Amino acid sequence: MLRRMATVVAATLALALAGALPAAAQVTPNSSIQPGQVPTTAKDFETQECDGPFADLDVDEDGWHFIAPGQAGFVSLELTFSTPSGDVTATITSDDASNPSSNDGWSGYFSDAGQNDNHHAWVMTDAGWTLTGGTAVVDEAGQQDFFVLSHTCPGVPTTGTPTPTPTDTETPTPTPTPTKDGETPKPDDKETPKPVPTSVPAGYGQADNGSAGTMGLIAFATALAIGGAALVTRRFLKDN
Repeated sequence: MLRRMATVVAATLALALAGALPAAAQVTPNSSIQPGQVPTTAKDFETQECDGPFADLDVDEDGWHFIAPGQAGFVSLELTFSTPSGDVTATITSDDASNPSSNDGWSGYFSDAGQNDNHHAWVMTDAGWTLTGGTAVVDEAGQQDFFVLSHTCPGVPTTGTPTPTPTDTETPTPTPTPTKDGETPKPDDKETPKPVPTSVPAGYGQADNGSAGTMGLIAFATALAIGGAALVTRRFLKDN
């Protein structure tokens, strides 16, 4: 009799303790982000909002807002991106906006929504990255096994600054023309002036010579006329 009572009491105590202990949280991995939402860039996603945590985003950053399934909260979130430098995997586990999970080119954290702890995930990346996939671990199972990309806030990708083309060009130095002897004159050598011809070419100055001959004939004729006139005068005087 006492043995039976001890068994009943032990069973009762076990049930009481079981009821007093909190139920362990059920953790289940999601298969992926909602089908059809990837791949996408923040600029190409259909819903875009830049308020809330994205209000102060830098111009060269993209914002990504994810929501856990049902009433669940995120335990961890793993996202994959294609970037100009290669593929990047971002794993978010922080629920502290002042100390987010981060690495080169990205950062992210979870936040609450009413009674749902870590129901939202806010992720910032360099602008222009392409979201290619994502998986999550949540704290309770729901009717759907995927989380969703709610909206984005696209930024402007940075590009490399092109090297300016110089506008000033040097004037090329002319190449000296070799002389007949095959020697190239130095840049400071002066050209030898061409000699001035001393002989007069045939026919040069003929007009001047003709004028001089004509003047001589006139002078000779004048002298003859004066001489003849003097002779006639002398004879006239002699005869009279």
